[in-house]
Formats: sequence, structure tokens, C-alpha cells
Amino acid sequence: MSRFAKFIPGLSILISSFLLACAPTRDPLGLSLLRGRVPDFLPPDSLRADLEIVPRAPPGAPSVSARLYARPHRSYRLEIFGLIGVAASYLWENGRWVLLLHQRREVVFGDGDSLELEGQALRLPDVQALLGFIWGEPLPGLWRREGDVALSGDTLRWNFHGEKWWARFDAHGACQEAVSPSLRLGYEKPRRFGARVIPDAVEAWTDGHPVLRLRLRGVEDNPAWKKDPFALPVPPDYVRHRAGESR
Repeated sequence: MSRFAKFIPGLSILISSFLLACAPTRDPLGLSLLRGRVPDFLPPDSLRADLEIVPRAPPGAPSVSARLYARPHRSYRLEIFGLIGVAASYLWENGRWVLLLHQRREVVFGDGDSLELEGQALRLPDVQALLGFIWGEPLPGLWRREGDVALSGDTLRWNFHGEKWWARFDAHGACQEAVSPSLRLGYEKPRRFGARVIPDAVEAWTDGHPVLRLRLRGVEDNPAWKKDPFALPVPPDYVRHRAGESR
């Protein structure tokens, strides 16, 4: 057997591996939706994820690293890292939130699903909708919708919390964007994680303007907590504010 003939099997394996790695990721959930069927969906009970956050305003704002602890639809805690440790801690539970600004030694309390504070580069529009892609739910409120879904070609429509949502999919079932009158979420590079397919990143817009980009660096379902990550004590010496109050 010639040296070239011996080389062919290895070359075939290499080419096959390359083609498999480059093949589009098929999303069974999205493909079911495109066939007119809404499959059952159950998110993990809890998860931990590492993120890169890129604020879009003001232009040129630096990216930051963050760690998310989540109990989908119930509780979210975001630890945002600075140059010397944790710069801010954000906890959302049942429509109320608290934000600890450690360098300023301040704490801000607020209500609602969005974090919008004057002078802060970090904005979180509709935290539930924004974070849902991490546990495989890029279609905000679809499984808690009001009424039926409507399918037209590659576009799905539904109502949730009084808002009309629509989402567009590619031919392989991956959600490309989900849009409501108040929020647009654009998804990038779907990849398989266990039994579900999740985007690598999401870009968020409000009123046609980019707000932030979240890139997923890693995620772990149902981790064993050494201590309750959703207990966020407020240091007694921190200055307290309510969102919307003059400071």
C-alpha cells in the first residue's frame, strides 16, 4: 500500500469531523413550532451561568464579566465584576429588585422587571425576557401565553402580558429574533447544551436603540449550592435609595 493510500482514511475522518463541526445546529423545539406544534418545555429548577455583558450606551462603554444565579421565573441574582472584585450585586425576586453598588457603598431598591437607573451604563430591560435564552426559553412568555399561537411561514405570533410578540426562525429551527412593541431580542450562534439548544449571545434593543449584548461563557444546570445565592444581605452602613428618587 502506498504512503498516499495509507493517508486517505485519516484524511476522510478529518474531513468528516470538519463537516460535522460546521453543520448547522438543529433545534428540535423550534422545528416543532414551525410544524405547528407547541411542545412541552420545563426549564431547569436552577442554574449558574458565566456571562460577558457589553453595555451599548454610552458608546464605547467597557464590557464586564458577570455570574448569574437563576431559578427561572422566580429569582435572579447577578454578580457584576470590576477590577478589584464584585462591583455590583443585583437581585430580582417576584417583581422587586435590589442593587448593591459596592464601590459607592449604596443600595437601591426598585419594583418591576427592568433595571433603569440614571447615570448607570448597565440597563436590564425586562430581566425575565432577556435572560430566558440561557435556559432554552428565547420566546418570552410563550409557555404562559394568553390564547393560541399563530404561525405564518417562519414567523410565530403570540400574546403575553398584554403585548403582542412575534419570533422568526431559520430553516433549522433556531430562533433568530423575538420582538414585542417594547423590546427586540436578536440571537446569535445556536449551540447544543445537553438536551436543549441555546444561543451563544443575545442583543437587546428598546425603542430601536441597542441596550446591551449578553454572551454566554458557560452554564451549569442544578448546581449544588454551598450557600443560598438568593440571600443578599444589605450591609447596614450602605446608603439606601429608592429607584426614581433624587440622589
